[in-house]
Amino acid sequence: MDNKKIGLIALLVIIVAIVAIVLVNSNEKQEKKTSGVTTINDISGNEQASIGSQTKEMKKTTLEDGTLYTATNMEEITNPEIVLGDNYFDTTVADINLNFDSYANKTIQVEGMYISSESYTFVGRYSTSNLCADCPQGFSYIEYEAKSDNLPTLTSEQDWIKIKGILKKEYDPSIKSDYYYIDVASLEVMNERGQDTVSN
Repeated sequence: MDNKKIGLIALLVIIVAIVAIVLVNSNEKQEKKTSGVTTINDISGNEQASIGSQTKEMKKTTLEDGTLYTATNMEEITNPEIVLGDNYFDTTVADINLNFDSYANKTIQVEGMYISSESYTFVGRYSTSNLCADCPQGFSYIEYEAKSDNLPTLTSEQDWIKIKGILKKEYDPSIKSDYYYIDVASLEVMNERGQDTVSN
């Protein structure tokens, strides 16, 4: 075998080796990218849920006081940008409805009554000031959507709930308009109620 043939074979072996190394490194990076598991700390009970090609760990917890807590596919929100409780509930809900673009995609925590109407779900309070123009007389509330089957089923409008999620806007072709809602990250059924009726 002459030197040219030996040189070509050696070059071919080097090229094949380089291609193999590149492919192995590429596969390792891809595996690292898709193997992440999101964990939300809890006291008991785990459930696996598949999201696309990734698996995220679902946790269901019954707290010591009997409160039910369930986290959905979204990562847990620990420090929401907006917190709605007993103070300025009506004012904040009205401002969100009037100036939604200033609130879009912000994280929010809301405590209030579970309210349902047909297939819609809301979290809110009774209102004496009626500042929320989009709410019916005597109420102040925000719609929420739980895009997961892992949330507790609420049956009573006496349930007092705490919701954490992200404020979103979508177009509804049936009403030919945008609507605003909380994309739920977690929902807690509370044993202790806040102030049912707000005036500010």
